[in-house]
Amino acid sequence: MPLSCLDENGDRLHTFDLTSEHWSRLKFENRDRRHLRMPCCGSRVVLKQSRRGTRFFAHAKIGSCRTADESEEHRALKVMAVEVARDCGWMAQTEVSGSTPSGEQWCADVLATKGSARIAIEIQWSGQVDDETLRRQERYRESGVRGLWLLRQPGFPVSHELPAACIGGNIKNGFYALLPYRGARMARSDREQMTGWKSVSPMRDFLRAALSKRLRWGSITKIGARTTAVVLVADVDCQACGVVTDIIVGIELKVSGETVDVSLRDLTPYRSLIEEVRRNLPPSFDQGHLKVRYSRTRNERYFSNGCLGCDRLYGDSYLSGHQSDASGRLEKPLVHSGLN
Repeated sequence: MPLSCLDENGDRLHTFDLTSEHWSRLKFENRDRRHLRMPCCGSRVVLKQSRRGTRFFAHAKIGSCRTADESEEHRALKVMAVEVARDCGWMAQTEVSGSTPSGEQWCADVLATKGSARIAIEIQWSGQVDDETLRRQERYRESGVRGLWLLRQPGFPVSHELPAACIGGNIKNGFYALLPYRGARMARSDREQMTGWKSVSPMRDFLRAALSKRLRWGSITKIGARTTAVVLVADVDCQACGVVTDIIVGIELKVSGETVDVSLRDLTPYRSLIEEVRRNLPPSFDQGHLKVRYSRTRNERYFSNGCLGCDRLYGDSYLSGHQSDASGRLEKPLVHSGLN
């Protein structure tokens, strides 16, 4: 159910830009003049409101238009994407249509523009096979549009060609962006529990980072050039034995002028890099818990934090769930070391 329609001049109206008074007046005026049209097919419009109070435009009559019905969550995420984009200095509208040079049609949930740059933000709440997602992404690429996907389904290909995040949470408790490890195929239970992901962040923060160029595709395969690392730490209380341990919750690598965020797990194949990090940590940081452990959750061995008392493994999903409780200590840089 669209959040926008077109008036008799072809100008786009958004429900979230209208005051209650303007909405009521528009509803009465449209009953009399029937001047509003759907952007998807040009049919007449009726103004409606959901049980949750969300206002939307609907087709006056069911015709040949195949525009899919949308959930309340879908509409809420579209509004959020527009709000964040506008806060970041972009012009943003919902349900914007376009076509490739060869004439293939597309319609973006949200289209953000700034100068010559265009980003289509797609909220895919229903299931969709990977081939269809990649096909739609290719249509955007051919049209000079960068696609950013928010997918409710947990399994999707992770690549530079498909910037995407899984949608966690809900309207009541807030939405979260869940980013998987490269090569991982997450399950519905991972999404519902929000565990096992490389990163878990509030959806607004994720969108703000993406639209402010603070979210980039990165890789640590460039190691070999001069590299600088900043280690981020926090202290956590073990839920099993109560021992407090200083742990590494993130590493920022600066390689060839680019900054890449990595975890301890990402460093597992790079022994020399791990040793450099170890050598440059200050004496106050107890390194006894830093080692390769087997994770039954992931069914693999990787470099990780652990409790100094009982050796319990602190996985990345545990860390992402506790970062907000770190009282600012996460951002404290412990070391700026030259790594080769």
